Amino acid sequence: MNHSPAQILAKYLTDQSIFSATLSNDWALFVGHLPQKPSRAGALFDVPGSIDGRYMGTGEVKEHPGVSLQVRGKDSDYKVGKDKLDATLASIQALDSVSISIGGDSYLIENMSRIAAVSALGPLDSQRRATWVTSFRMEVSTV
Repeated sequence: MNHSPAQILAKYLTDQSIFSATLSNDWALFVGHLPQKPSRAGALFDVPGSIDGRYMGTGEVKEHPGVSLQVRGKDSDYKVGKDKLDATLASIQALDSVSISIGGDSYLIENMSRIAAVSALGPLDSQRRATWVTSFRMEVSTV
């Protein structure tokens, strides 16, 4: 694959207008890092997934990559940040065989399974912005 699972999921979430692809807007979505601005933002990280083992008939080893989601909101609007997290989770959990195109590359996200409960990390910086994190296992292939 020419794009990481986090990049592919980011494209899906921006296509669904859950997050903004414009990185200076509120609720911008980043991949691999979460900068200080904007205050309301999300980030996706590629993390270890799982391996099913080897298929006896073909010898193929099936890997399900992992993706971690981090959502950050302003301290003054904790509920707004939590609502964004809930909308993001609902969109990911409803995902079922979705085609994604990035440049000239096409991918099929067959499904995603949340593999960790949501952790509220609390305010992590001097601006007291609330942050939540969870992780998923992904079934994705090149089309």
